[in-house]
Amino acid sequence: MYVEQARSETSAMPASSQVLAANQHYSAGNRPGIDGEVKRDCFAKAEKLLADVLRQSPEHSQALGLLGRIRLDSRSLEQARELFTKAVELSPEEPQLLCNLGYLALIEQRFGDAEGHFRSALRLDNRNASAFLGIAHVLAGQERFDQAYMHYRRMIELGYVWPSIFAGITHCCEHLAIDHYNTMIADDLLFLLGHEQITPQRLATVVADILEHKYAALPADIELLEVAKSDQLLLSACDRILLPSTEIESLLIYLRSKVFDTVCYSGTLSDDHQQLALALASYQVRSGCLFETSEQERLQLDIIHQQIARAATAGSIANGSMVDELAGACIVVSMFDILWRQPYSLLLAALDVADWPLQCQDLLQRSFYDFMTDENFKQQFSEKKAELLLAANDIPLPYPTWQSLPVQDEGLLVEALQRRFDVDLKTEHAMVAIIGSAADPQTLAFAKSFTDSTVLVVDFDLCDLAYGARKAKENGLENIVFWPLSMFSQYIKDGNRFDFMRIDQWSANDETNEILLGLFRDALRSDGVLNIRLNHAHAALNAFGADHSNGQAIWQSESPGHYALQQIRAGYLAAIAEGECAELARTPEFYSLHGFRKLLSARAVAEELPRLLGALANEVQWKTLEAQNVQGHSTHRRNSAQAWQRMTHLEWDAQNGSSWYFRKR
Repeated sequence: MYVEQARSETSAMPASSQVLAANQHYSAGNRPGIDGEVKRDCFAKAEKLLADVLRQSPEHSQALGLLGRIRLDSRSLEQARELFTKAVELSPEEPQLLCNLGYLALIEQRFGDAEGHFRSALRLDNRNASAFLGIAHVLAGQERFDQAYMHYRRMIELGYVWPSIFAGITHCCEHLAIDHYNTMIADDLLFLLGHEQITPQRLATVVADILEHKYAALPADIELLEVAKSDQLLLSACDRILLPSTEIESLLIYLRSKVFDTVCYSGTLSDDHQQLALALASYQVRSGCLFETSEQERLQLDIIHQQIARAATAGSIANGSMVDELAGACIVVSMFDILWRQPYSLLLAALDVADWPLQCQDLLQRSFYDFMTDENFKQQFSEKKAELLLAANDIPLPYPTWQSLPVQDEGLLVEALQRRFDVDLKTEHAMVAIIGSAADPQTLAFAKSFTDSTVLVVDFDLCDLAYGARKAKENGLENIVFWPLSMFSQYIKDGNRFDFMRIDQWSANDETNEILLGLFRDALRSDGVLNIRLNHAHAALNAFGADHSNGQAIWQSESPGHYALQQIRAGYLAAIAEGECAELARTPEFYSLHGFRKLLSARAVAEELPRLLGALANEVQWKTLEAQNVQGHSTHRRNSAQAWQRMTHLEWDAQNGSSWYFRKR
């Protein structure tokens, strides 16, 4: 009775009102961060209204166009094309209908057709934001990144905050060629680094390039410390990202030395240098204590350590009488090492982070309290015993470290796999395993995006597992858990199976990889999908050429410690200074000590990778579904024998990176 009444009331609404209401539902479903279930409900309500309009008026162009946009969002491209084409035939002077055809052409990478539709829309309405944004997308798709950048920038200037604008300008920033210092771009980057819709690390290369040119152009007699302490882009970058530049690395080491000299000379960290010291300390923590410490600096640091320890044992930390004074000392220490692994660290736990001065609370959180949380997580696993045998400085720190998750729409994994690969998982809730990328923000973004999934993340490093678990909790994710290999193995032995598995990294340990090979054969259900990714770290292996294999011998015996890694890396820095290993110098992992450890591990694994993948190459058990290049574009589909042969030789992948999808028969 109620349904019939609601239907009659809806039918009684004028068609224009129904289309307006449908558009409001559609817009609500496209809000950034909207829950996937809410989004589907909004689209369903919009479709119901539009269906009613089209029953009464089959040639209502606005209703046809909006229904086509819903079909476009669900990637039903043929249905969208039919609806858009009919709508434009009925109302050829309507700009938004032309824009719809433009966005369909964009998805199909028909950039010329897309540009034609958008320019036609702009001729009808030169203030049409959707068409102007479409032109920006076309320019980016044609790799005319400087022109696309200016289009996106103009929309931001006009106050538009659409996620696609920020995604577009970020993509352009990754490809801008910087040949001089540009104040406008520097100001733009400072704004973008602090924007919630930006993944800061994606800006790292262009920020490093801008800063390189700025400091290279300074007069020889100018004091760099005086420039840097008020350089907001440099300060913001150090606080948020790792900068892939050996020149900037040298600059940061120099600045740290100068700040430390002033502290040792005056006996205090002045307000004038505090912001720079905080930024340098934040960078050192994020990089896993990448920068080496000189012997003279160690001697001076020992004095500061003793001062902190005496204050702590005297109880002045607990009663708060010297917190302000100790804050400066803790900032200085954090420029060289994390506070958590100092002998007096447990005494600092007498204070909560809120008890410290406001300006240093973020740093104390990163250098001390976060590691306290991570340590509690590690204690639950038997693998923690191995860490107890290591010196404090040799315990790896996580990589990557990041602040915000990538912005992604929510959806259903089961539905996506069905649509993309035509596989029937026979379930409404997917069980997912992701191997080797616990600290990667994309792993958490996967769990946040696919709301119909439970994600089990397996990693070989406790530090990455702890970091990922903490970040998942901070982001309110309840459908993801983090386990070491031992627990994953037991889970599979207990008969549990997965619908989707993704392998991002192999272990540097041959025995661990043999265990993984055995598990992969059993872990997937029939029709389950296996995704093996060979990422940019594999593509960068050419930078670790035969002339620079000084780290290889250590990996054949044991994992190198903190000091050994720094010494190995120093050899590559020398090679870069001589004009070699250029690709390595632009690789983000190189600017984190644990990231560099992973690069060395990837090099060690590369020699074994053909054998590892060959052991899985079984045409009876696996069917090749798809191969993608590093940009995510589908390149070819092959019979599994051909695909595996090419993959195991790493011929195509070593140059481009790739992602391979297989279905378990």
